Amino acid sequence: MKYVVVIPAKNEEEGISVTLDSILNQDVRPEVVYVADDNSTDGTARIVRKYSDQHTFIHYYLNDAEDDYVLGGKIVKIFNKIKDLIDISGVEYDYIVKMDADISFDRDFMKNISSRIKGVKYGIISGTPYFIDEDKKVFVKSPSWHTNGDFKIYNKDCLDDIGQIPEDLGWDTADNILAMQKGWKTEAFYDINYKQTRPIGRYSVVKGKERQGRGAYKLGYNPFYLALRTMHDLLKPPVFMGSVSFLKGYFKAMFKGTTKTLDKEQSRLLRKLLWGSLSERFRSKSFYLFQVFPSDKEKL
Repeated sequence: MKYVVVIPAKNEEEGISVTLDSILNQDVRPEVVYVADDNSTDGTARIVRKYSDQHTFIHYYLNDAEDDYVLGGKIVKIFNKIKDLIDISGVEYDYIVKMDADISFDRDFMKNISSRIKGVKYGIISGTPYFIDEDKKVFVKSPSWHTNGDFKIYNKDCLDDIGQIPEDLGWDTADNILAMQKGWKTEAFYDINYKQTRPIGRYSVVKGKERQGRGAYKLGYNPFYLALRTMHDLLKPPVFMGSVSFLKGYFKAMFKGTTKTLDKEQSRLLRKLLWGSLSERFRSKSFYLFQVFPSDKEKL
């Protein structure tokens, strides 16, 4: 499996070393790694340059261009820019990985991914993230077709087929829809996991829920599905406020007449997938945010 890695980063001095160490420890190493620094004001640049001095396949890239800011799309814009840079450089690869700068994973992560995808027309894949809450492993599980935005693995041919990832809110759902529309399979593997090292705070969750609500409108969520989804999430931390913020974001985008990310045909495909996974959301407790992760001896 020949792959390259792109890590958009901004003020990630607390976590970037753990992420780069995880890459260095992989049984299957990438061809190149680009850390794209979005004008960090902390020690991110110093740390990454230290790694790049020691390992020739790790590159530091300063994204100092004054790009037009698009809510939810800045990271994707950086990713698309680095992909073009890698393609121009002539590096050969089959997969390109977009990962956040605050995650870690076991040494056999990419090896397991490589063995899982053989013989299947996968366009986009991911593992399933977890974080530590009060000394417990807690995982965040999405419908199996929805790959996670903080650690996505794109088949190069798929990415070339769909064009650049949408530089907009809801991009990490939209890319799955675009891939499936072109005949590619997308999947988040529940039994291949990685750790989110950044603590999740109440304020960030509330603000994040509002952004998710705006993204839901831009993706074309059905209002009835939206109501059921909100009911389902009422007891997720932050209790009640998360659902309120989600609805606030949705209706704010609607009343502003915000431009949609997906066209009508693509939105219909998304709604079909969402309805198909709704019963699973209500039937399985594993879809709630705060769940104890199975022990090493247990299976998902």
